[in-house]
Amino acid sequence: MNLNQLQYVLSVAEHRSFSLAAENLFISQSTLSQQIMNLESELGVKLFLRTTRDVQITEAGRAFLEEAAEILRRTEGLKQTMSDYAGLLKGTINIGAINALETIHFSQIITDFYSAFPQLTVNIVGNSSYPLLDALENRSIDIAFLTRPVKGSYPSLKFTVLGTDDYCLLVSKDHPLSHKKTVSLRELKDDRFILHQPSQAVSDICLAACEEAGFAPNIVCRNSAAPISANLVRAGLGVGFFTMEESEGFLGPDVARLALKKPVRKEIVMVTSRTHEPSRLVGVFIDFVMHWLSSQYGD
Repeated sequence: MNLNQLQYVLSVAEHRSFSLAAENLFISQSTLSQQIMNLESELGVKLFLRTTRDVQITEAGRAFLEEAAEILRRTEGLKQTMSDYAGLLKGTINIGAINALETIHFSQIITDFYSAFPQLTVNIVGNSSYPLLDALENRSIDIAFLTRPVKGSYPSLKFTVLGTDDYCLLVSKDHPLSHKKTVSLRELKDDRFILHQPSQAVSDICLAACEEAGFAPNIVCRNSAAPISANLVRAGLGVGFFTMEESEGFLGPDVARLALKKPVRKEIVMVTSRTHEPSRLVGVFIDFVMHWLSSQYGD
């Protein structure tokens, strides 16, 4: 058994196809099949059941996958640690990120980090807050930057607040309150709302704000893309919550921004695991982020 064979098994399991796995691994299908057969012969068990239509994982195969994935993770961590001792920090860091992170200048952080460590590969996984939290708990990503959730318990995760952003409302030019600069949220209790997807933590934040204002919003549309939501507001479908940061790009003669008398605020957090010691690479990245923010904004 060798590390290549472990990777081969993981790839076949992921793609449920020897041909697709071989293509992804840049080896021939015959080589892949022979390597899997050699491994099964060595182990004395079948890892896969092959049919004319697809590939099924056996019970033994599922147990093997779990152990193989952990071995490969540990091997990668060992490589990174040894590279660091050699003065050559190498490897890939998998970073989960929501879309709206420019409050903390996320793009510049990543760019400056790469400039400091050009031998690294940065893999950014974009998603909403709740799926990213799941991915971090499942260890498919190393670290995440997202909106702190107001629901759910995550005892295995550590949340470090990096910044905040306030929400405002965007309304069309024909809205009866479009001439105002500041409103109370309750003034819009009879409006139609365009809200974020439930997988986005901001959805819960905005719903909680409406509940505190004494009403349940009439949600006529849910959408995760701010530009689409802004266009729907512009067309008159409803009103929408936007961060002050992102609203700047959507203002115009046909869209008005209403600040809220009582702030609706989100916290941008960096999330790491409490239960697993970070790899040397991840530790270096965390230190870099904290030092970068401290140098920009002070303690």
